[in-house]
Amino acid sequence: AASESSYFLVQQFENQDNAESHEMTTAQEILRQMEHKLDILICGVGSGGTLSGTGKVLKSSLPGIKIVAVEPAQSAVLSGKSAGVHKIQGIG
Repeated sequence: AASESSYFLVQQFENQDNAESHEMTTAQEILRQMEHKLDILICGVGSGGTLSGTGKVLKSSLPGIKIVAVEPAQSAVLSGKSAGVHKIQGIG
């Protein structure tokens, strides 16, 4: 797809814009909606863009916040296990 001019390959796992978009949008929305009162963010992990981008901003705005990554038990890659089949779209 990268060689075809009619296609665009997002490459969300390699693209820094993935995390940066969540710094500029998702994190700002959470801070606004929660009125800067948040103790913990629990976030499903796929490419890591949402967790890393949102987490970066929340940690700088709310120094005591805890950031927790969640992945399906059947595909616990972050925990050192193999990727597997599960029914949770967008994570694992």
